[in-house]
Amino acid sequence: MTQLRRARERISRKNDGRVYVFHFDRPIGTDKHQAQHYLGYTPRTVEERLADHKAGRGARITQVANELGIDYHAVRDWPGNKDIENDLKLRAPKRLCPECNPDGKTPAIIERALRREARSKAYYRRKEAAREKMKQLMAKPLTAAEKQRSGGEAASRFVQGQMNKGKDARDIEDAIDRQHYGEGDDRSDYRTGWDRQLNDDLALAREVEREDELAREQIGLAREAGEQTGTAPAPAAPDPAPAWLPTAAELEAHPAADHDTEREAG
Repeated sequence: MTQLRRARERISRKNDGRVYVFHFDRPIGTDKHQAQHYLGYTPRTVEERLADHKAGRGARITQVANELGIDYHAVRDWPGNKDIENDLKLRAPKRLCPECNPDGKTPAIIERALRREARSKAYYRRKEAAREKMKQLMAKPLTAAEKQRSGGEAASRFVQGQMNKGKDARDIEDAIDRQHYGEGDDRSDYRTGWDRQLNDDLALAREVEREDELAREQIGLAREAGEQTGTAPAPAAPDPAPAWLPTAAELEAHPAADHDTEREAG
């Protein structure tokens, strides 16, 4: 396994910065070993990182260029991360410089990073458009019907929440009386929808409570009548036998059990 292949296996796909290439106005080094490019990575903008290099807060090669009075500038920058930077450093930076290699192809790893950046920008554009649409909808004044519907939905949620806590209609009415409404709320469309739905839900809750009370009274009366006469309430009638079961007459005419017993005895 080559060094290049091992490096590519660990490459992250997240674009969290910029990968850039600097081109020096003239080569740095000896006739045997020269360098005219520097490839780096920054989580900030390339312009900010270039200013750091110019101020001596960059790589050693740019510090030497500053000492020798050799100017340099950024010729390429792409979206990327440290893994992409390390992968590109395994290549010759001169191949990535458009001034030295105008016909050079963009590396496949950079093309993938560019596609990821395009998808990310498209996603955030859609997200921002949805946010702006929501702001417009929120800024649009509600109609009277919408306010009443909102109040009715809030009332239903309130009553259901109280019933889930085991509250009866009287407890719910007491909880409503303890609520405070500001001035003018009694005349609002929201309060109109709230009151209308609240009255409907409370009426339904009272009706259910009355039916439950009547059922309990009937059970109590039946129990008292049984205790006075000394008889228990008649048991419920058993379910009818399925049609596919044989009747008693059929069993007498065809005593299959006796035949089985005779075969076993024999």
